[in-house]
Amino acid sequence: MRSSEARRAVERPPLPAGRPALRATDVVVSFGGIAAVDRASIEVAAGEVVGLIGTNGAGKSTLMNAIGGFLPAGGVIELLGRPARRTASGRARAGLGRSFQGATLFPELT
Repeated sequence: MRSSEARRAVERPPLPAGRPALRATDVVVSFGGIAAVDRASIEVAAGEVVGLIGTNGAGKSTLMNAIGGFLPAGGVIELLGRPARRTASGRARAGLGRSFQGATLFPELT
């Protein structure tokens, strides 16, 4: 694949009014007997940027990993009004992207 092909935007029809680009409903992630995420829900509209904040250990990264398909989870994940594919790569092909916090991108800066 040429680099110009990899950067080409995928044309998608607009979502119907009121339908979110991402909907995660009642997401549950457990590690052994410990519920790291317990019935969390979030909706993100098309074109919206959302920040998820909370204390250390609140489950923010775990929720994002579940939505991204990096962790097995219960609940319902929908992308562009359709059930999300099971794998992280399938969700990426469907249009789901993610950025990561890089606290030490420039370690020489204070």
